[in-house]
Amino acid sequence: MGAIHFSIDKELAKILASNLKIDAFVETGTFSGDSVSLVRLLFKEIHTCELSIELYRKACEKFKNDSSIHCHHGSSSELLAKIAKELSGKAILYWLDAHWCSADHTAGAESQCPLLEELDAIEPLHEDSVVWIDDARYFMSPPTKPLVMKGWPRFHNVQTKLLRLGGNTHRMTFANDTILLYPNILDDIITDYLYKNGVDWLAITHDAIVVLPQMKKAKEAFESEYLKIKNRE
Repeated sequence: MGAIHFSIDKELAKILASNLKIDAFVETGTFSGDSVSLVRLLFKEIHTCELSIELYRKACEKFKNDSSIHCHHGSSSELLAKIAKELSGKAILYWLDAHWCSADHTAGAESQCPLLEELDAIEPLHEDSVVWIDDARYFMSPPTKPLVMKGWPRFHNVQTKLLRLGGNTHRMTFANDTILLYPNILDDIITDYLYKNGVDWLAITHDAIVVLPQMKKAKEAFESEYLKIKNRE
């Protein structure tokens, strides 16, 4: 779950879909199916992989009337290897969000982040394919509790895998709370989008430290005055 969009950035997904000849959208970590719902009209073929049997069944029910959406249950890296082989030679947008989170019915607490295995599974990468990884903050520094630090790869390892995948055809950047590996030909477009829509983390921190406490104080003052008025009635 990203810190900025809480799902996939639909506008950036539109840019990628419209500027590249992408044949399919492949997701790991279905959860409640929000990301699939956001992009279902952008791609002709969608595959979503979920380890939790409960969440997988809910996704099957949710998307049962859409023949373009294929729900898969099992290990994300194993499913990715199978899907990548079936779609060999085609451009794919990979949305990798199978990291464990503390929520009802989730699975994978014992092995919380299969990202490196997922990246191995999709090699070699088509020159027009995109790899988009959610929750960049968990790779830029050790994750915090209740996540288990040992189960998460360090950024150096993720970066090494991505640079090998992209070779000379792709570039890597941070897109708010995500890591994006995209074809070189989109560099100007992606850079312009992130310049206009990027998040200023310093401003967010300032709001959290200064503005939010002020809002809370004002709310408490309002509620106190409201109770005084109610008591007089």
